[in-house]
Amino acid sequence: MPDAHYCEAAQGWTGLRFAKEAYAEVEKIRPELQEHPFVRAAWLDAWLLDDEWTKAREIATCLTNEFPDEPVFWLHLAYATRRAEGGGVEQALEVLDGVLNEFPSEWMIPYNMACYLCQLERLEEAKSLLRKTIPVAQRVVGNSTSMTLTMRKTYARALYQDANATLDDLREAVNTLEETERTARRVLGGAHPLTVNIERNLQKARAALA
Repeated sequence: MPDAHYCEAAQGWTGLRFAKEAYAEVEKIRPELQEHPFVRAAWLDAWLLDDEWTKAREIATCLTNEFPDEPVFWLHLAYATRRAEGGGVEQALEVLDGVLNEFPSEWMIPYNMACYLCQLERLEEAKSLLRKTIPVAQRVVGNSTSMTLTMRKTYARALYQDANATLDDLREAVNTLEETERTARRVLGGAHPLTVNIERNLQKARAALA
């Protein structure tokens, strides 16, 4: 049916990172269907893409209230809360911390929490979460994806940026980044932005160890 087609088209446009085109598709959906969860989720995705943080937070809050068992809505709520007026990193962390134990197999929640903890310089907590989360993510999506490479880089950075890092911590950071850089270079190529970023972190870790 046309409305389902418009919703799917909107999702396609957001996947291509074209928010305005996604808006145009969702607006074609009949008014009586605008409150359907799939349609509201399409609006949410488009608003997140277009930096409409307040709108995104409002609709994500509604969706988490109605569908508390859907982890993606909690992740979107935290993401919007992080950037909306009156929000911030601590508030985003609180959103995910409140549901962490509800989704034991959802590795994106603890990973996002670890990123927020790093921003708050709560590095011990971040490292603890990452040690548990990275193996889970590797089992689910593989060792060589952009996501797991980014997670390993984040873990290594938390190691070498810690003011209380030991020599063992710094060595682990260097070893982790060296292995991650080799994998990124093989899978993504040396010019890929992620590979370049990993190399930059490797240089900093080596400098900290020197």
